[in-house]
Amino acid sequence: MKKVIGSITWMVVLALGMTLFLGFPIGTIIGIVLGAMISKKFTKET
Repeated sequence: MKKVIGSITWMVVLALGMTLFLGFPIGTIIGIVLGAMISKKFTKET
């Protein structure tokens, strides 16, 4: 459960950060994609 919560947190944080940086909706999409990629890397390692 902690892994799932962590990956969702990553996606939300990156989506919000990229939205502020690049604007909506481009930043949101990039943030979600980056968050998904990072969460996949973390789940593979553990």
